[in-house]
Amino acid sequence: MLQEENGVLKLEIKPKKTLVTKLLSMETLIATTEVIVGILIVLFLAKPFMLNIQLLSISAGIPSFYIVFAMIPFARNLKNTLSTRFCRGKDKKRVSSNTFSEVSLTITIH
Repeated sequence: MLQEENGVLKLEIKPKKTLVTKLLSMETLIATTEVIVGILIVLFLAKPFMLNIQLLSISAGIPSFYIVFAMIPFARNLKNTLSTRFCRGKDKKRVSSNTFSEVSLTITIH
């Protein structure tokens, strides 16, 4: 780090952090805790979600693949889909293009 004293620049050399001090730093501990909490949330919520999708697919008579990759993204973008249906004629092409691009983006990312 450079510091200026009486018009002269002095270079202050900080000691290098060792791997142990980096791993035991507060930022690393907080990040590790957040990752572990996130994994626990996914573990506890994934099973009921999968069971609900399976029950929905059985009751609707639709394969679960179509529910996960078609129905859920459309349900998440229902507002945009409905606005496509009820918008003005000249905006319909743009809005529908945006809606389908968001749906395909949701499918490919999630």
